[in-house]
Amino acid sequence: MKLSIITPVYNGEKSIEKTIMSILAQNYDGLEYIIVDGGSTDGTLEIIKKYEAFISNIISEKDEGIADAYNKGIKLAGGELIGIIASDDELTRGALKALAEQYDGCSDVVSGSLIRKNQERCKLVKSDKNLEQLRTHTSIAHPATFIRKDAYEKYGLYSLKYHCAMDRELLLRYFVCGASFQIIEYPLTIFNVGGISTYNPVKSAYPEDRQISIEYGMGKIHAGILFWKAVSHFYICKGLKDIMANIPAFRFFYQKYNNSKVFMREEEIMCFVNEWNGDNDEGCLSDYNF
Repeated sequence: MKLSIITPVYNGEKSIEKTIMSILAQNYDGLEYIIVDGGSTDGTLEIIKKYEAFISNIISEKDEGIADAYNKGIKLAGGELIGIIASDDELTRGALKALAEQYDGCSDVVSGSLIRKNQERCKLVKSDKNLEQLRTHTSIAHPATFIRKDAYEKYGLYSLKYHCAMDRELLLRYFVCGASFQIIEYPLTIFNVGGISTYNPVKSAYPEDRQISIEYGMGKIHAGILFWKAVSHFYICKGLKDIMANIPAFRFFYQKYNNSKVFMREEEIMCFVNEWNGDNDEGCLSDYNF
């Protein structure tokens, strides 16, 4: 099965190489890799050119935002399934092999789990099989989601109206229009926190989420309640984190929380990290039943 990966990037010199390496290290025979650069002014293009012999298509031109970059890549892609891996994220070891083996061959959308990673800890996040949850929030892990080419042609591309929550809008639109979804357990992507929608969601993603909910039939009052609930949760969690991390009396409990079973240990994460060395030995992955 032919798979297409699209990486949109703009001034991503600090992270783009790890992303490229994680994709090339898949050693997947049916891979088409497309990079859409928005006219970077740093060293991004120089890094990309180091690997251009392994990249199917490179575009470098100004765009109208992330959604526009997504759409440019999708129009070029020729794979049966298309995935979008951001320039600061990574494919996990064996991701494409697991995807090809577990895909049912007919669903419009197939989504796996992702490893959400920040500077302090990592957490396994699974896509929600209850698709109705898309009506209230982004319950599908978009960075670990692959969509059929013919589904894009049938249900449409990403809306340029949204700059952060375009992924939820597209997935909700597909669900409402009757697209079929398959949820698999395997963690396909390492999602590094810090992108445009996670840096300050109160000013970016949350307002767009509210608008999307209203657009797809939710009442304004209900959408407003969900918005303020998300905002308050963000600031409460941020405040508690600052208190527990910086006040000695609470630091012990903060460290214990970080080391709890809710989060993945460093050695667990390394089982899924790809390196550009041609070695795809599954090793400790055999301990997981995905």
